[in-house]
Order: sequence, then C-alpha cells, then structure tokens
Amino acid sequence: MENKTWSREYFVGPLSTGVPLEGLHTYTTYSLQVAALNGKGLGPYSEAIHVATCRCPRRFLVNWIQSPPLCFQNSKGNPAGMLPKLLPDMIANVCGKCHGHRETAIIFKEEKHSIYNITSTLSGHTELNLPISMAPNLPFVREEWVFLPVREVEGIAVLMRKPSTADYAAVLGSSVMRRWPVFVIMLALHFLFGLAAWNVERSANPAQFPPRFTRGWSQGWWSAVVSMTTVGYGDSYPITVPGRLLAILSILLGVVMKVLFVSTLTSSLTVFVVELAVNPEAGSKVGFVSGSVEHPLGMRMNGSKGVTSISYPTRDALLQGLKSGALDGALIDVLTLDTFKKDLNDSVFEVAKIIPRKFYYGIILTGDARHLLKDLKEYLRSISITSLPKQQKLIFPAKEEIRPGGTKPTESGKEEVITFFETGNVLFQRTVKVTAIALLVSAISGFLYHMIRTMLKGKHERPKSPRQEPAAVKMEMRQLLDDFHNRIKQRIFALKIKHRQELLHFRETRKKLSYRGKDSSEIEQQV
Repeated sequence: MENKTWSREYFVGPLSTGVPLEGLHTYTTYSLQVAALNGKGLGPYSEAIHVATCRCPRRFLVNWIQSPPLCFQNSKGNPAGMLPKLLPDMIANVCGKCHGHRETAIIFKEEKHSIYNITSTLSGHTELNLPISMAPNLPFVREEWVFLPVREVEGIAVLMRKPSTADYAAVLGSSVMRRWPVFVIMLALHFLFGLAAWNVERSANPAQFPPRFTRGWSQGWWSAVVSMTTVGYGDSYPITVPGRLLAILSILLGVVMKVLFVSTLTSSLTVFVVELAVNPEAGSKVGFVSGSVEHPLGMRMNGSKGVTSISYPTRDALLQGLKSGALDGALIDVLTLDTFKKDLNDSVFEVAKIIPRKFYYGIILTGDARHLLKDLKEYLRSISITSLPKQQKLIFPAKEEIRPGGTKPTESGKEEVITFFETGNVLFQRTVKVTAIALLVSAISGFLYHMIRTMLKGKHERPKSPRQEPAAVKMEMRQLLDDFHNRIKQRIFALKIKHRQELLHFRETRKKLSYRGKDSSEIEQQV
C-alpha cells in the first residue's frame, strides 16, 4: 500500500452533498482535508481523514498461451489448466471485496500465439500474463512489470528419437570400413607368407607347391590364407621343418590379427554407444520454443558436436516438426514433459537425458497488479497446490560424477536389447533381402556362364563342314588313311618277325630231340 499526495480544487454548490474524486490509484491510502471558501477567502482546513481505495481494480485482463498442463484450451474454447484454475482463488483472497465494484472480475483475452507475442506487448495497463518461464538469475522486478513465481522446475529434458537398428547397422558398416588398415596388413602378410612357403617347399614338396612360379606362388598364397585364418582345409601342407615352422608362425600371427580386428571393431561400437548416452543430441536437429527457457540452451547447443538448433514460435509447431520428421529431438522442461509426450503420441521418442537447470513458471504482473506481488507470494506459501502435476523424476549422479558441461545422465530401469533375428528388425529384413538378391544374382550369373561356356566349347569342337572347306577335309582324310596304312604295315611286319622267331625256335627244339633218339612224331606232340 502506497501513500501519495493528491491536491485539487473543487467548487461545491450549496445544494451539493458530495463530489467524485477521479484519478486515484488502487490499493492506496489518501489523507483528505476540507476547507470552506467564502468572500473573505479560504478558511482553515479540517482535521485529516484517512481513506483507502480498493485493493484491486474492477477487472483484470489476462493474456495467455497454451502450455499444457499449466494452461490450455478446453473443449469449450475456454482456458483451462493449473494456472487458470488457481488464478480466481488467488485474486479473490488477495483483493477481497470492494464496497464499490464488489469482486474483481478476471477476463481472459484472446489466446496469444507465442511467448514473443506476450512479452513484446507488455505495457502499463493492468494485465496478467501467463504462463511465463523465468530463470532465477534474471531480475524478477523491473520498471514496467514484476514476475510472480508459481512453480519451480528442476531441469530440461532432451527428448530424442530412439536409434533404430538401421543406425546401428550403419555404424557397424562404417566401423568395418574404417578398419581397412587391418585388412591391408592381413593381405600383405598373406602374400608374404605365401611366397615364403612356396620358396621353402617347392624342392621337397613339388606335388603341393609346384616349382613353376606362376602356379607355385598362388598355391603358397592359398596355403597361407588357409593357415592364417585358422581354417585348415588340409589340401596343402608343408613337409619340411622350415615350412612347418613358417606355418606355425603364420597361424599365430593370423590369430593375433583376427583378435586385433575384432577388438577394434568392438571398441568402435562401444564408443558409439557411450557417445550416444553422453551426447544423444550430437549430429541431430533439435527444436525448442522461441522465447522459452530452453531457447538460450538450444542456441548454445547450436553448432556444438554437429547439433543444428531450430526455434519454433509455438508448442504446436514444435510438435508438428517432430511428427513430420523435420526434427530429431526437442528441448522440453520436465514439468510439461509428460503432457508433451502424450500429445506427441509416438513411442519412437524417449528422454535421452535431463539437464539440471532450475527455473520458474509464473505470472507477469503489469500496471496496478504489480502492487499485489507481495500478497500473492504470501498466499502461494500458505496453500498446498495439489493441482500441480508431478515433475519427471530426476536421477542425478553424485557431484564427482557430473560430466563437464553440466550434463548429468539419467538412469534407465530396463536395458534395451536389440535382437537381430526378429522378423520386425530392419537390419534382419535388409540382411535377408541382400542375401536373397546375392543368391539370385549368383544363380543367374552361374547359369549364364555355363551356357556361354557350353556354346563356345561346342562351337570350338564342332567339325567343319566339308562343303565349306573340301580341300582341308580331303587332306585330313588322306592323312587318316595314311596313318591307318602305316599302322597296318607295322603290325604285319611285327607279326612276320614273331612268326620267324617261333619257326626258328621250333626247328632248334626238333634238332635237340632228334639227338636223344626220339622220332619226329613225339617231337611234334611235345611241341
């Protein structure tokens, strides 16, 4: 309540019993003195009378925006929510009843479309503006308005789209491609050990390692690949001591290289998961409502770790940006988070982390309403506000676990398991499609290769037509007859020689028997 000096001259006729006093301020005490004016001049003033004006004006005009559950438009088109429900009780308790206009009326004006539309039109008129968010480090009292904090909020949630199996598959593929130096080293070792194995085994084991370089070196390379990958087909193996020692060394190096590749791949995936938990907004498009407490945080995140921050004028526009896929995430305070997720109605989004940042939701008082700030604060302290929604539960680590930058991760009660062999898994579906296409392409390629090879082979082995080349056919037939004739002559000559040898043998046997006194008939029977 303020004390102000007010002075003004009025002419009161002999028949008048009073005069209206205009231009008085509400919730103010005035001191009144009356003096008579006659022909002799102004007489002495009477004793001062103290009078007080009404605590509140006849009506309050309210500017408001939709921010569920604090304030929203119901099915009848009227403002509803926690603050519109609380406001009449606050005004009735603080203002009371005035003897002139009795109770102060609360008139909600047309809905403002954004916070900027409210804050940019603040004036000295008696108005209430809600809901407005204000950081504690900003001044609550200014020349034209004052801020009444109603509800304290503990932090800002980073609502992000859940990583899909396709994202993990992309990371896995890029991780494998980034391991190309390991592939190059393994390939170089295969060639080196293959050349060494061939050089050692070619003399003692020519059957498996041919001495010829073009065939032997490729066989040595194949043996090195089979050994270093620990497959061991057994189609080629060393038999010399140096060759076996070389094979043992190649097997051990192959195991080391395999472990090195798997470990680097695993570490890459682990770094991706940890980075996703610490900085889920990295490389994403994050939206926020312009003029809100999230606005400064979003602007600081812009450009950091590949984040692109986009401001939206209203909450509905931000929701539409998430639903249309234009955004990957949003910054939402934890007080309105549950209602925002319900309106979003999309299970793809989840709370990735909560940034502890204390601020207040409240009402900006302008004009004569500024004088009610102290009484309104006392009223809020005296009541138990049961209509306020519960905030999202914040789970923060200990102080020594807080990461640089002020961010603190949230704990999850359940561990999400990505199963590869589920039919609904995108990665599984892509793998099946790629495998089916690869098999189909391989089958078609093999069939075409077989057909082309058969056609070329048949064309190469098909005898030439005599009509086309009669001279060549005649010469070929003559050659065949000459060869046949020569073979017959050689066979006849060989048979003649054999017959002559048998005849000579017969004669010698006959002579020997004749000396022993045997007749020719017995000799012929023995022969």
